[in-house]
Amino acid sequence: MLIACFLACGTSFAQKTAKLSGKVTDEKGESIAYAMVALLSYPDTNMVNNIQTDFEGNFLFENIKAGTYVLSVRMVGYQQQSLSLPIRR
Repeated sequence: MLIACFLACGTSFAQKTAKLSGKVTDEKGESIAYAMVALLSYPDTNMVNNIQTDFEGNFLFENIKAGTYVLSVRMVGYQQQSLSLPIRR
């Protein structure tokens, strides 16, 4: 499984928060539906939010404060994948 997430961050200046969206795919580029995607704070890895991808492997986190996070993806039959990413205003 790849966090072949096409990460798109957008910020809202009024609220000073960001959105993080992406798509989870396998090695062949096929979407992985219903994978669990967790957004964890860094470095303590406390859970900030978690969601499940939709039928097409898409996910969206909203109202994210600036900081560094770990994005972790799990799905039965695949190895868990994680990556660190900064969210800036």
